[in-house]
Amino acid sequence: MRAEHPGNNGTRAFVLGTLVCRRLYHDLVQMYKRKMPRRTTRTARKRAAPPAGERAAALGGIRGEISAILAVRDAERRAVPPSAASLKRRADIIAAAIQVIARDGIRGCTITALERETGFARGHFSYHFKSKEEIIGLAFATVGSDWATTQIKAAVGERAADRLEGHVRAAVAWVLRRPDYFRCLMSFRVEMMRNPQAFPPAASIRKQMWEACAGMIRQGTAEGDFGPRTDPDLEARALFGTVDGMLMYAAMDATFCPADELADRVWRTVADRLTAST
Repeated sequence: MRAEHPGNNGTRAFVLGTLVCRRLYHDLVQMYKRKMPRRTTRTARKRAAPPAGERAAALGGIRGEISAILAVRDAERRAVPPSAASLKRRADIIAAAIQVIARDGIRGCTITALERETGFARGHFSYHFKSKEEIIGLAFATVGSDWATTQIKAAVGERAADRLEGHVRAAVAWVLRRPDYFRCLMSFRVEMMRNPQAFPPAASIRKQMWEACAGMIRQGTAEGDFGPRTDPDLEARALFGTVDGMLMYAAMDATFCPADELADRVWRTVADRLTAST
């Protein structure tokens, strides 16, 4: 017996649905033909037509059959694990979304733009994703995850000052290595200025980063390496603003700072503020 391909069940359901629709449509047409004679006037055809309730019942039956078939097909598709080719196609679409957002902003990330960027037909997007918003959300998650991975690897050092310096330098290195990701991240932030609820997890993540930074500043103060001017919670926010601002200007203007000096300059600016009163 020939083994069936995992996708055959979904294809069979789709073909079955088409045949059912054709059969029901044929039955509906035959019902009209039986009730109206040939070569009749428009008025006579109206009088000979089935009652509205009968027509509605027939159409409702068609809709019910179609809905049932689509539900079965969707359930079968969800039950089948995605293939390697499907996962690669999803990854290609998300990567293209990052490129489009970095170049044109979130508002420019449309299905038409993704079609041009990938060369894929429109049906690929509706097959692999529920909506354009899902694609944008996964692009945001991809960029954020890549940045977080870089920061986790940089969390080394016995003293808080060493760890904080590692985080700052890692952020600069990430921007220089991933310029498209950084521009994409800036586009997400612009969108959050318009709508703070655009990416609900962002606020929680931002708060966690501030708290972690404030904790390092407190530990560095206790170890005698820092002497912040204000409360560590406020200093943590000032640190993020300083680093983000310098990186943004460096991305906009190549003359702002040579790339090989950017990490030193950013860290020196942060360190000078944190050691102001030591």
